[in-house]
Parts: sequence; C-alpha cells; structure tokens
Amino acid sequence: ITKPRLGDKYLVKPPVRFLHDALTETIRATGFGQGLYTEDELDAGKISEGGKQAKLDFLNKMVSCVCFALNEKLDVSANKIVAGLEPEKTNAFLVKLYEAATTRLAFASLSTASPAYTSGW
Repeated sequence: ITKPRLGDKYLVKPPVRFLHDALTETIRATGFGQGLYTEDELDAGKISEGGKQAKLDFLNKMVSCVCFALNEKLDVSANKIVAGLEPEKTNAFLVKLYEAATTRLAFASLSTASPAYTSGW
C-alpha cells in the first residue's frame, strides 16, 4: 500500500485513525478482508463518532480475520491498541496483516463467509 505514509511518529504509538486508514487501504489494494466491514465501518469519521466501542469492534474484526487467515492466535489486544499501549504488539499485528494479505491464505471476499468468522471471536 502507498498510503497512509509510514513514519516513526505513527509506529511509535499508532493512532486508531492511522490503523483504520492502513486497514482499509490494505482491503482496497489486496482484496484481503473484502466484505468484512459495513460502509459505515469503512468511514473513518463514523468510527470516530461511534466512540471507543466502534474502534474496538473495527479492530477486533480485522484481528479475527488475520487470525483465521494465518490459522494462529495473535498476541494483540484491541483495548490496548485503542489505549495506545503496547505499540510493539500493534506493529507486530501490522506485519501479520501484511503476511495474511500477501500470501492470500484467506478468501478474497468474506461476504459469503460464515458469520462466526466475520463477527469476531
């Protein structure tokens, strides 16, 4: 992906808006996770308006998707991501997202996937 631009300031303590932009751009560029989110969830403004729970739901969906695609449990917590804690684990999650999106282990479109995989674990 070419946006958002990666920089130290975003990787030291990744803000949710940066992660939202990175995740939605990954979906657009690779097709990984296509159909995972509603139109409202793809709108960063609506995620911000929805408060902490909307951010948690958004992040938990992609964490679950990556876990499913790679068939492994990830050591990352949406609560800690939103709180700005454990940025090294957040960055490790981004690496796993890249791995899942580029190895195409998950189906390209989740629109026909079982609800168990699209609603979080």
